[in-house]
Amino acid sequence: MTVFILIFCKLLLTREEAAEILGIGIRKLDEVVARGELKPRRIDGSVRFFVGELVRFASHNISEVNEGGIASEADDDRA
Repeated sequence: MTVFILIFCKLLLTREEAAEILGIGIRKLDEVVARGELKPRRIDGSVRFFVGELVRFASHNISEVNEGGIASEADDDRA
């Protein structure tokens, strides 16, 4: 028997929420977006990130995250 568990959460996140979920600062998030590695959506003039896009990004950049490149907020604080 297969059991499905649904967890209801927000599917669209603000820049601040997306950065927090990824464990990076806003400036680093903006850099990642500028490089085209993460694609936000505009909805009524607001920038939002789909949770699935964040998962896709994180799963493709796990080695960089583990090495402290992407997830290092210390870089953001020094800039």
